[in-house]
Amino acid sequence: MKSFFQTYLRGEDGATTVDWVVLTAGVAAMVVFLLTMTRNDTMGLAGTVTDYMSSQKIEDPL
Repeated sequence: MKSFFQTYLRGEDGATTVDWVVLTAGVAAMVVFLLTMTRNDTMGLAGTVTDYMSSQKIEDPL
């Protein structure tokens, strides 16, 4: 039984899959973090643009 666990722990089958899963999880976490950090600034900028566009007077070209 001991040799089975030693063989299992030394084996590298599936190690690439684990690396990709960890890398993908890290990238996804970073994207969520960045979106959370920039959400308030983006919404504020959108509000400023909306206010500016609403205050513009439309003139009749004729």
